[in-house]
Amino acid sequence: MKKTRRDRLVVQLDGATHQLDRRRAQRLREPAEGTADKWYLTDFGGAEARILQVEAPPRYAHFVIRRRLNETGEMETSDQVVMHCRRKRGPTSTEAMFTPVPMDTYQEVLSAADEDNGQNLVFPLNELLVAALRRYAPSEVAAVVFQHDRHVDLLVGRNGQPLRVTRLSAYSTEALDALAQSVRTELENIENESRLHIQRIIHFGWAEAGARGGLSAGGFGGEESGDTTGTETGTHTGVGQSFGVRVADHQLENVLGSEWVRVLARDLDIACHVVPPRRYEMDGGGSIVTSLPAVAEQLQLSRSISPSAHLWAYRAQRAAPWTAAASWLGVALLFSATVWLGTQSAQLHAELDRVAVEGSTEERQSIPRPPDEHETIIDFVSDLAAVSTAPAIHDVLADISYAHRDPIEIASVAADYGERATPTVRVRGRIDTTFDIASERHRQFVSALETIGYRVVASEFDTEVDKLTFALDLTRGQE
Repeated sequence: MKKTRRDRLVVQLDGATHQLDRRRAQRLREPAEGTADKWYLTDFGGAEARILQVEAPPRYAHFVIRRRLNETGEMETSDQVVMHCRRKRGPTSTEAMFTPVPMDTYQEVLSAADEDNGQNLVFPLNELLVAALRRYAPSEVAAVVFQHDRHVDLLVGRNGQPLRVTRLSAYSTEALDALAQSVRTELENIENESRLHIQRIIHFGWAEAGARGGLSAGGFGGEESGDTTGTETGTHTGVGQSFGVRVADHQLENVLGSEWVRVLARDLDIACHVVPPRRYEMDGGGSIVTSLPAVAEQLQLSRSISPSAHLWAYRAQRAAPWTAAASWLGVALLFSATVWLGTQSAQLHAELDRVAVEGSTEERQSIPRPPDEHETIIDFVSDLAAVSTAPAIHDVLADISYAHRDPIEIASVAADYGERATPTVRVRGRIDTTFDIASERHRQFVSALETIGYRVVASEFDTEVDKLTFALDLTRGQE
């Protein structure tokens, strides 16, 4: 299986939802209509990414950004801040790239992706900008261009770290040429302000063609194109003259291409990498041409915003074939050990019978005690049987995620498998809130663990005015 489910992508972009399945595309009214077990890429209704520097260490930058946006009225208290990356700038400051998302939109996306009860993971589309930068220009100053509909999402970064992010939009199809010129102007302004020279421009995009339309040979870089440089031949006289490829039928549509990026790279004398696109035919006619799945392959599972329990379930499903093979191997070893132990036991009984017969005609002698090695074998087989039914570490982590309650912060989880593979789980954490709320959250956390079979062995906690630090030692019997 590939690292990502490239053939099972659901893309929510510019107000429409499509499923890409191998070489076919399907427009969905609801995400649950698609195939289960997929990656769900969403733009959160068009939410734009931002970069902000705050006075806080990287670990707490998320909270400071949310508070600042609340104070300026740019988001509600309950809204979400989806972090993409952060880096330390000085002893006490952090620069972070993030996307502010209204809470109702955030919850709607997670609920929609989970309606089919499959093992689905949700990723922000803005995460692809960072993934493309780190994959195609990890040690350069580069600009990443994501082109879709009448918009261009632009990220400029150095050595894989974002420096500037913005969205440029055309308000009509007739303004697309001007938008290409706006991209050039924005890049020149960034170079002047940061005193950096952009060395490479990276392009990927999404375009929908009409039922009887299509892309010209120069549009979108050519299907399955492998060109990677910005020194192309052609008759173009300016950046704005080849931004889009128009497809005319009874309705006028615009299919965005990559030719303008190649011209821009040539004029600025920089390298150009166009991520090779693929064409996905739609059932009702027309097609989707996009390089988005190729960039999605660069995403790490940890960048998903799905709950931790879903992420562990997804990983467990991917590991299921290996787990099954390991289980069969364990069963085979246990069976072999049982057969061998039975043979040794039969031989021992035969020896005891022989000694008993000899003792009837000779002076009675004490029957020798079975050798210590047989007891060792018996203990080993018993331990092996216990290990096969002991709770696995990923099950323990999933249980802790199930019992987790905001605003509890888990600092560490350790499991020690003692005699008969019975685990002792040590959980350390803190709750940054008032004592009454922290005490109630701690009680709910412990109660949730007890309901699924855990027993508290030891419990310690230390309280202050605005936080509670706790340490739990838990154990759980075998299933």
